[in-house]
Amino acid sequence: MEPISTGVPGLDRVLKGGLRPRGLHVVGGMPGTGKTTLAQQISYHHAQAGGRVLYLVALSETAERLVGHASGFSFFDPAMVAHRIYYISVYSKLEEGGLDAVLDEVRTLVREHKASMVCVDGLSTLKAVAPTPLDFRRFIFDLNAQLRSLGVTTLILGPWAEWEADNPEFAVAEGILTMSLEPGADASERYLEVLKLRGSDHLEGRHSFAITQTGVVVFPRLEAVLADEGVRQPPREWRRLSTGSEGLDQMLRGGIPTGSVTLLAGGPGAGKTTLGLSYLAEGGRNGEHGIYFGFEEAPSRLLGKAEGLGLSIAEMVDGGSQQLHWLPALELNPDQVAWRLLELVDSTQAQRLVIDGMDAVLSRLASTRRSQPYLAGLMAALRSRNVTTIMTYELPRVGGPGLDQIYERVSAVTDNIMMLQYVELRSELHRLISILKVRESDFDPSIREFTISTGGLHVTDTFGSAEAVLTGIGHWRGRRAQ
Repeated sequence: MEPISTGVPGLDRVLKGGLRPRGLHVVGGMPGTGKTTLAQQISYHHAQAGGRVLYLVALSETAERLVGHASGFSFFDPAMVAHRIYYISVYSKLEEGGLDAVLDEVRTLVREHKASMVCVDGLSTLKAVAPTPLDFRRFIFDLNAQLRSLGVTTLILGPWAEWEADNPEFAVAEGILTMSLEPGADASERYLEVLKLRGSDHLEGRHSFAITQTGVVVFPRLEAVLADEGVRQPPREWRRLSTGSEGLDQMLRGGIPTGSVTLLAGGPGAGKTTLGLSYLAEGGRNGEHGIYFGFEEAPSRLLGKAEGLGLSIAEMVDGGSQQLHWLPALELNPDQVAWRLLELVDSTQAQRLVIDGMDAVLSRLASTRRSQPYLAGLMAALRSRNVTTIMTYELPRVGGPGLDQIYERVSAVTDNIMMLQYVELRSELHRLISILKVRESDFDPSIREFTISTGGLHVTDTFGSAEAVLTGIGHWRGRRAQ
């Protein structure tokens, strides 16, 4: 039988299709992790697809509070309440006749409402009133057997923080999902993990998720998806794209190779954003669709900067050939960034992409050892789409390159590396550009000076009058500074 879609963005991908028909699924997690939101979101999606849902509560929440909670999300549909979704408390039956009475009531309600899905919210209450652990175990086994025989798919929610092997609900479950809320360096982070999915494959490991106005949104771990689904081979297209700077194109022997990923590193104010805007504007002039995706500057500020440089990006944005997207670097979710980027590239068939501020994304992964696998996966996915990418990376120093940081984190997974830096010479700051790497291609290794003025970035002659500029402090040839 085909899996049942949850309707939760990203979750079906983790489950490789959805919930298992007629199966019992446990959703565990401590209070506040999002279990009830997830269950209600699945319930409304199932009802809108033509199913009927019994949402049963014991003592955890009243039906009125549950409806009020759901009404704050866009998945809520008041037309479904009492027509395809039935909120019913079984607590009175529990008081009257214990677990056996609850079991009889569930069976009666399923038949009466022709339910195809049952959600049990507050299983801990039922467990607390069971005379013995054996009685509760028998209740769980009987509940599962009866609902399965009636063709019902079941969700039960409970406050489990981790795997507890002696729980009877775990033993009979087709699937076990856990939801957690963990303290991070700046803010708490939410994770979902599938511990069990009987008779079926799923994406292993922890996957981040968020609770938004639309409900729960799961961001499958990028590396896990790519390892499972594979990455298609990029087309063999040997062209070069102009950067918008004639001098830089000459250094690159014609421009940036198509389908490649270029790391553009430099200190604050070195000119990374300017070069990115010039690259985008050049694509617009050539009829190529482009995307600018940044984390620091809003589109309005970027357009103002472009106007000051004499770049007609505003007209290109209005015409639809170029897009500017901004995701504030307040609480970045790296997997959300990756999937949003790939979604934009796929939907627009973009040929050029600027990711401005990749260091902000990678800093969120610093404590997880995911930086390099994550970046390698994202770059491979972009190459497979034949989009030519410039990725800016801010170095912590205005003078000096921080080469060790570049090579440690990102060199191995990028095709090309360019550096913008300041150098002090005779009490003056000069802007320099150098190319450190172009994969499988010749390039000009000279260190050249550049200026920023109307039209963008202008590369001048080789900065041959000084040496040792990679330290950030230049010296005249033949005469060392004292």
